[in-house]
Amino acid sequence: MTGELLKKIDIRNTTDADGNVYFVVFCSRDSENPSTKPGHAYMVWGVEDKQASISTQKSFGFYPRDDDAGKALFGTIPGYLADEATKKTPSDLLTARLIVQTNKGPFFSSQHLIDEWRTSDYNLYKKNCIHFVRSVALSLGLFPPPVPTLQLPSSYMKDLVMLTSL
Repeated sequence: MTGELLKKIDIRNTTDADGNVYFVVFCSRDSENPSTKPGHAYMVWGVEDKQASISTQKSFGFYPRDDDAGKALFGTIPGYLADEATKKTPSDLLTARLIVQTNKGPFFSSQHLIDEWRTSDYNLYKKNCIHFVRSVALSLGLFPPPVPTLQLPSSYMKDLVMLTSL
């Protein structure tokens, strides 16, 4: 592994009245077995609550249903949003992160995609984990690159990190 590509940007247009800090983080990781799995792209939403002096986060990634994953090469199958906090993935597999500090409004409105994608159909070529990440980027007003057919999640995320600026 060549190391993680990391970038932080601040797209806030003002300081939120509650004093909290809101982050949306775009992530990718390699698979523990890259010869059989292509890696993964996923999202993290985090808040640093200044009054309570705590940080909270939630994290989701889009997957094909396990029992149908083998059929993903041939068309559309049921998909689901998984809680990434339940995944036991070593942090040394992280390939890219784009940390976006945003205001409270865009932070919460970007989370409407969680419900939208929770029961979406999965298509390896048209609606996969990369498309989920891209849809969140668009909801925040970022200009993510288009998703080429059959691009690996870590390659797409590296493009997203490199091409995203203020």
